[in-house]
Amino acid sequence: MIFMPNAPIFEFERKFIVKRISSLPFDLNKAQKADIKQGFYSGLPSPLRIRAINDEYTLTKKFVLGENKGQLEEVTLPLKKSEFKVLFPRAYKKIFKTRYSFCWHGYKVDLDVFRGKLKGLIIAEFEFASKEEMEQFLPPSFLGAEITQQEWATNSRLALLTFSRVQKILTRYEKTI
Repeated sequence: MIFMPNAPIFEFERKFIVKRISSLPFDLNKAQKADIKQGFYSGLPSPLRIRAINDEYTLTKKFVLGENKGQLEEVTLPLKKSEFKVLFPRAYKKIFKTRYSFCWHGYKVDLDVFRGKLKGLIIAEFEFASKEEMEQFLPPSFLGAEITQQEWATNSRLALLTFSRVQKILTRYEKTI
C-alpha cells in the first residue's frame, strides 16, 4: 500500500515558557483537554514520532523542505491502539503532557503542562493567521522567554532532558536575550 504525503503544512506560531500556571489569566477548567504521549525514534531535523492524543494514535514523519528548516512536510499515518501499544515502548525518548487548547483574545493557544521527568515545564504556543500577525504579536506579561527558534525546545529534544536541565538552559538563554 502506498501512502501519499499530506499537503505541506505551513503554520505561523510562537512558543513561550510559562513560569507559573497560577499567573495565567484564564480558567483551564474551561479549556479543551488532551492527554498526550509522544515517542521518538529519530531526532532533528526530521523526526519520526509516535503519538497518542487521548484515544487517537498516529505515526508522523517530518521532512525538511529545501534548506529552510522552518518549512516542513508531514506524513501522518493512523495507528490502531494495538499497534501503538507495540511500538510506543520501543521509542528511545518519550514525553508525557497534558494539553489545554483554547482561544484567548482571538488567538488559538495550546498550553502544554509536562509530566514525568519534565514536570514543572509549561509551554504556551500561540497560532496566528498570517506571518504579519505573528510578527506584530506582543507577548502578554504572563509569558516568560520566547523559545520559538530554540532547537532544544522541540519535543524531540525535550524528550532527552529533565526539568532541572531545562531550567539551567533557560537561565543561560535568558541572560543572552
